[in-house]
Amino acid sequence: MPEITLEVLLWILLAFFVGCILGYVLRLIVQRVEEGTIEENIESTVTAEPAAVEHKQHMRLADTDPPQANAEKSQPVLSETTTAGYAVANDQAEIAHTEPRPEEAALRPSQPKGIASPRGGTADELQQIAGVGPKIELTLHRLGIFHFDQIAGWTTEEVQWVDDHLKFKGRIARDEWIKQARQFASGRVNERAPRAAKQLGSKSAKPKPPARTRRS
Repeated sequence: MPEITLEVLLWILLAFFVGCILGYVLRLIVQRVEEGTIEENIESTVTAEPAAVEHKQHMRLADTDPPQANAEKSQPVLSETTTAGYAVANDQAEIAHTEPRPEEAALRPSQPKGIASPRGGTADELQQIAGVGPKIELTLHRLGIFHFDQIAGWTTEEVQWVDDHLKFKGRIARDEWIKQARQFASGRVNERAPRAAKQLGSKSAKPKPPARTRRS
């Protein structure tokens, strides 16, 4: 009987020791599992914090950028063809702005075309035109104007140019140079008007006294 009791106690002690060993092993396993999860959480938080810090710094830099820089970033980048098209359009606009319109160019005075020397070696007597004196005739010769038909063919712009050149202030139109030149060129006026006597203010010749008759 005492032997059976001793054997039972031995088995109980053995089971106790085995249970203690198993409990210790399980406790170690649980601790290692918990330590692994804690390390994973720590690593995730450590890696997440720099990303959050960088995001915050980027947001601060975006807020502190000047408006001009933001505007430059928002502007689209133009290609070379687009910029070249804009340059050509601007050049065409400047040319259209600087070049005169046809109607404006037509109103501008233009110098009449002259000739190097009188035809046939003899110039017309331009002083026959009322308002043309020796000095003006010489000026017209310098411009290459030697004949009546040249003056008769002047356009409005050419008349304006000569009038401005001679500083006549519309005298050519008032004296009707074109009309007179056409008459002289067509031969309808062959004799010069007696203007010299009027300009010099000379008096007319006195009438001769009647001849005396002899008394018989």
